[in-house]
Amino acid sequence: MGRGIQYLRELAMWEMVYYDPDNTQLPTDPDEVQCTQPMWRKFVWSAPSSYASSLAVMDWKGEEAPMVDEVACRFRQYEESLSSSLVSAVEKLSQKLQQLKENMSCSSPVRTSISAIRMTVGDEEPRDSKDTRVIDGLETMEGQVVIRASPLKQAMESVAKLKCIYTNTCSMGKKQQELEAIVQLENYDIVAITETWWDDSHNWAAAVDGYKLFRRDRQGRRGGGVALYVKECFDCLEPNGGDGRVECLWVRIREKANKADIMVGVCYRPPNQDEEVDKIFYKQLEVSRSLALVLVGDFNLPDVCWKYNTAERKQSRRFVKCVEDNFLTQLVSERTREGDLLDLLFVNREGLVGDVTVGGCLGHSDHKMTEFSILREDLLALLAEHGPSTEGIFRLAVKEHVSRELREALDSGAEVHLESQPAHVLAVLLKDFLRKIPSKLLGAELYDEWMSALQKTSRQEKLAALREVAGKLPQANLLLLKSLLSLLQRISRNAASSRMTAGNLAICVGPNLLSPPEEQTLPLDALVQVTGQVRRV
Repeated sequence: MGRGIQYLRELAMWEMVYYDPDNTQLPTDPDEVQCTQPMWRKFVWSAPSSYASSLAVMDWKGEEAPMVDEVACRFRQYEESLSSSLVSAVEKLSQKLQQLKENMSCSSPVRTSISAIRMTVGDEEPRDSKDTRVIDGLETMEGQVVIRASPLKQAMESVAKLKCIYTNTCSMGKKQQELEAIVQLENYDIVAITETWWDDSHNWAAAVDGYKLFRRDRQGRRGGGVALYVKECFDCLEPNGGDGRVECLWVRIREKANKADIMVGVCYRPPNQDEEVDKIFYKQLEVSRSLALVLVGDFNLPDVCWKYNTAERKQSRRFVKCVEDNFLTQLVSERTREGDLLDLLFVNREGLVGDVTVGGCLGHSDHKMTEFSILREDLLALLAEHGPSTEGIFRLAVKEHVSRELREALDSGAEVHLESQPAHVLAVLLKDFLRKIPSKLLGAELYDEWMSALQKTSRQEKLAALREVAGKLPQANLLLLKSLLSLLQRISRNAASSRMTAGNLAICVGPNLLSPPEEQTLPLDALVQVTGQVRRV
């Protein structure tokens, strides 16, 4: 209600300044400006649909236009009746939402590289303080790697999720009320929208209580537009706007202790988008990829097969190449509009997003909604952000007391600001974690099979054999392995800065990933062999 009155005053100020700038007889207080019929029609037209029908009865046909202050008083009188109608609408929408959720189909399994190795722990007997060391915090259970009382629990767990939803609304129009009801009922942290069809007249109607609104309206022509709603409790900022020809919006979610920042983007790519505009978008993507990145939107690429990253059209193939060059993975597999997969969800890190579901439409939109969770990783995400530019990462040692004190702080459950720690310290923590996993990450029982697979001479045969062995790993191990290899690949690709080639990384990290069964230590020749094989992986 307050937003509406504020917007009415803004219209009055616009009337004062724009329509008659030289008239000194106009009042200086917007509350004393007459609310003319054109002003009132614009006000009612821009209101949320739940208000518009009620406000229409306030029209004063034939009467002298009242002052803005008088209109505000009339407006407040309707608050009680409007509130009751909104309660009724929310109840109906709640029932509809429940039906939509029951019809939703799972598009992909939960994907998380860190939370996958965490299991719920029951009550246990108190343990000696010495048992809280890293090695005692890890155990095997039915073949799975489990963090039971790990001192790295703050560093290695995805302790929270950001609940998100995205949809192409095909014009927000009269869908604002339904959107607000769904957002409040489901308590989403982030809401992404394409094709809002908004312009400056929607400033009041677009707001949602409890959320910051970031929007980019299409300029100069009808349609298009993108928006992001982010809960007010999050510290976030919008980087420089960039080229207005690209209907894309980026917001950086700034995390606190133990968390890495996340870049969230929403994009609308029209079906007939010019290749030059695509190139501008590709440059924006390159700038944003240094952070953990989540990108959603309607990209209008029905000819792309995202299972195999192939496309029929030349322009689509260039888009796919950009996706691959930026290490992006597309997670939506369900068709989102009739028979086509148009609405996509990209991430640049394994396990960053999970719980992907597709189903239900907002209002009469012909696009299905996509719901997902952003898994707020920490240690691996921080290393992925800072590791590639850190010289000697995973090679240079740190003072023993530094790593020991940090592990003890994590042991005690204290809040530790990992983001303030040097990348070298984080790398030591990660190597220590990998070293203490029972049977190692690649599985000591699979040692001979890994070695046999890597002896294949044909590249195709070798890849097939490696996939077969990897398929025998527990799911938790496999997910963590994918994230780790993605991190190491990023570092090796930036060897000019990190001074760490694939060979260097294999020497520093390899012995922590694989060891023979029934062996506590490796002879030198076996260690060299393992290092060489891990380098090939």
